[in-house]
Amino acid sequence: MFETEFAFEYQSVDATDILYTLDKCCLEIGLNTSDYSQAHQVKAIEEGGHLDLSGERFSKIDGGSIANFEHDFLVAVSQDIPIDKLAELCELIIGELPVIQAFLHNYDYYYWQNAEDLLLYESDGKDHSTLPKKSNGLPFPLEQTVVDVSNNPGRYILREGFREAVASPMWLRESLIKNISALREIKNVSLSRHKNLIKIESGYQTFDSQGGEQGELQRRLRNAIYGT
Repeated sequence: MFETEFAFEYQSVDATDILYTLDKCCLEIGLNTSDYSQAHQVKAIEEGGHLDLSGERFSKIDGGSIANFEHDFLVAVSQDIPIDKLAELCELIIGELPVIQAFLHNYDYYYWQNAEDLLLYESDGKDHSTLPKKSNGLPFPLEQTVVDVSNNPGRYILREGFREAVASPMWLRESLIKNISALREIKNVSLSRHKNLIKIESGYQTFDSQGGEQGELQRRLRNAIYGT
C-alpha cells in the first residue's frame, strides 16, 4: 500500500480543483476511478472544502488548507495502484497544480514512523514498551504520554509553507533545498528536473525501514534538504 502526498501553495486550490485534477490525471494514465470530481463534489463543499473521502482506487483521500502553516495539502492512499503508475500520476498532477512538494511513501512505514498515540499501538497489537516516550505537553487533565518520534528518519513536521519529510521518490522546489551540493554528493541519489521541481530518487522503490543504510540515507537527505 502506498501513499502519495502533496503540498500546494496556500489557498491556491480548492476541493473541486483537487478532485477534478485527480480524476483527470488518473484517466490519462489509464486508471479508472470512482469519478471523485462528480460523485463527492457536493460532500467536499459541504465539509468546508476539506476532503475526507474513499473510493475504488484510493482507500483514503484527505486534503485541505492548513492556515497555521500556510500551505494546502493532499494525501491519497492507494491499495493496488503500482508505484510506477503513482509516480506517473504525481508528475501529471505537478503539471496541473501549483505543487511545492510531492512524496511517494510506503504507507505502513510512514504511518508508524509518525504514530504517537499509544492507543494506536495497543489497538493494533504492537508492543511499544521499548519505544522512547515523552509528554504531549498539554496541561492537566489533557496531558498524556506519547511515543517520541522526533528522532525517526521517516517523521514529518509541518513547517510554514511546506512539509519537512523525505521519501523515495520525491519532488520539491529547489528553494527548499538548503544544500544542493551536499545532496548531489549522497551515494546513489540522483537529481533531475521535472517542470519547476527537482525530482530526487535514491535507488529504493520506497523507504520501508529506519535502520541500516535506509535509515542513514533518510537522515542524510533530511540534513541536506532541510538542514536538520
